[in-house]
Amino acid sequence: MERILDSLREQLGQWGMIARGHADRTKNRVVGTVCDVVPREILEAFGVTALHLPLLVTEGGSTVSSEDRITAALEVCDWVIVPEGCAAYRRALESNTERIISFVHPRGYGEDAAIALHNSLDSLIQRLGFEGIDRIDPERLTLAVAEYNTIRRLARGIASLRHQRRPALLQSDLMMVFEVAGALPSGVVTGALAGIIDALNAYPASEMMPVERTVLVRGGLIHKADVLDDVERAGCVVTEDDSCNGRRQFDVSHNPESRGLYYEILEALSYRPLCPSLRPLRERFDLFYRDLKNYGIRMVVFLQDTMDEAMLAEMEALRIRLMRTGVDPVVVNSADAGRALSAYLTATGTPSP
Repeated sequence: MERILDSLREQLGQWGMIARGHADRTKNRVVGTVCDVVPREILEAFGVTALHLPLLVTEGGSTVSSEDRITAALEVCDWVIVPEGCAAYRRALESNTERIISFVHPRGYGEDAAIALHNSLDSLIQRLGFEGIDRIDPERLTLAVAEYNTIRRLARGIASLRHQRRPALLQSDLMMVFEVAGALPSGVVTGALAGIIDALNAYPASEMMPVERTVLVRGGLIHKADVLDDVERAGCVVTEDDSCNGRRQFDVSHNPESRGLYYEILEALSYRPLCPSLRPLRERFDLFYRDLKNYGIRMVVFLQDTMDEAMLAEMEALRIRLMRTGVDPVVVNSADAGRALSAYLTATGTPSP
């Protein structure tokens, strides 16, 4: 396990070189994305590989600003795509740099939202230099869907196995796996991700955690994922997250054999909860938070220092809605998350494992 993880960390550190090598080898153009808002398989069908920008951390441990991440990415990528309305990257969009493309994701869900998403993708494809979305190659789309389905299945599989075998993989390592799966070309990481699943299967199952200590972590861009290890050392188990760089980005897979594959993709993507910059609270709550108890989650931990202004504006109303459904919201900061959660669990008499 450690050998695979060390190799993946090294590859993340060589992100720019790997991205350029992929472009040279495949003759694809490369675009950077700051989240999962753009369907990667649709771009791939046009010969454009979309890679998430890795969350770079300076040698001193401080995080790199959003603007600096994009500036560094533009030395590697042909373009960087940022969702319109994203609070974390607003200043980057306001810079008017020609190679920073704003992508409009429609609100709502279902048929009307799918049609609006089609129009947004058409505008994006034309901005990238193609005639339009109607020129998509169905065969290339089928191949791309199968390729990205593999990555998503592996990422979800690792997350699921990790919940059953917690000592085998730290939460911070799991978040690094998610970053690798989004930031590096699929052909580079598929073998390593499959190797992690094999290694996890070799570990014995963990003891069951009381449902009251099963939590979802709500955050923004989580730069220092060791805070999730602090949450678990406090006596919880993180089984899900709602963050910009967590497991949620691998939720949606598609059927490559579908006759209406492109339209199936649009329909499925219209139901993603996304973030408060792109969806109002009512939609996000209905699509993601309403049924948390049915999935065995009884607590939501808000990492408020990781949130952008849109997330902070939503937090109080979301906290109240969660309490009304019987889910406990706990607001903490990364620096003292473990201590704060330990105190909360003691004060509420939450059952121990």
